[in-house]
This record gives sequence, C-alpha cells and structure tokens, in this order.
Amino acid sequence: MVRRVVATYESEEQGKSNSGLFAGRLQYNFSRESGKESWVGATYLNEDQGARNFQLFGADFLVPLGTVGSLIGEYARSENGADFLGEVDGSAYRLEAEGKPTDWLKARAYYRTAEEGFANDATFSFVPGQTRYGVQGVAQAGETTQVSLEFDREENFGSEILLQPRFFDIFDPNPLIVGGPGVANNLTTFRGGIIQS
Repeated sequence: MVRRVVATYESEEQGKSNSGLFAGRLQYNFSRESGKESWVGATYLNEDQGARNFQLFGADFLVPLGTVGSLIGEYARSENGADFLGEVDGSAYRLEAEGKPTDWLKARAYYRTAEEGFANDATFSFVPGQTRYGVQGVAQAGETTQVSLEFDREENFGSEILLQPRFFDIFDPNPLIVGGPGVANNLTTFRGGIIQS
C-alpha cells in the first residue's frame, strides 16, 4: 500500500509585490476495496496576491453503511481578505447518505449549507447564503416499473451573486464575484414519477 503527502508551493515576484500559493492534502484510506471505500482527509490552501489574501481549510470523510450504502461528509472554512471588501469569512457543510437498504429501494438523503461569507473560487457547486436538504427514493414496483419520489427544500438567506467583469488576466480570467442585494426566500419541491423500462 502506498501512502502519499502532496504539497504545492508557487511564488511569483512582480516588481515590489509578492504573491504566493501553497496547497496541500492529507488523506488516510481505511479501505480501497470497491464498494467499501472509506477515508478521512484534510485540505489546506493559502493564496497571497498582495492586496488580496485567501485561505481555505477543509476536512472530509467517506464511510460505508454496512453493505447497503455510504455516508460522505465535508466541512470547509474560508477567509478572504481584500482592501476593497475587508475581511470576509464563512463555513460550508455537506452530509449525504446514499444506498440500497432493500432489494427494491434505492435512497439518498442530503443536507448542505454555505454561510454567506463562504468562498471557494475553484468550484461553483455551492451558493453562499443557502441551505438545501432533501430525500430521494426509487422503488421497484414491478419487473419493469419503478416509482420515484423526491423532496427538496432550499432556503436562501444571503446576498445575490453578481459577476463583475475586470481587465483580462491570462492567469486569472474569472470575473470578480461580488455580493448584490440581500435575498430571503424559500423553495420547496415535491416530485414523483413512474419509470417504465
């Protein structure tokens, strides 16, 4: 079995301003057996761009639920500092269980939330200031028939996300993400369906 620690450091000097990037990930695998994978891990990223500093710390795990499913969890904390925004920080959480508890039922339940100040420029898989949770199930109702049911709840409590264009930078072509007006709304969705194969 191979154990690895991966770390990256990058530094660039431009005139009098320094910038640097440091990132690393530690992961311990309890099992790599297909269908029974389990691990615990931690990730750290520190990006210094002179007037703008960004730190991201994360921890995650995956554990099997016997032979019927798995549970995955993530926690992340970000600290973002810029002269024009001040210090902004926040946390994000995700917990998700998925499995097949019986021969005729596949199910999934999830809960995820990101505080308004949370940031991660590497992904758009979350919305700051939003909590979502729900359950999904697909039941085998016959040899060629499945019934699906889903419940999803979304609670928005942050600021609207606005993309502000900026001068093109080949090393960072993404627009600047800034907060817009506040939002406070909820959305509940119920879905059901019959699948014939």
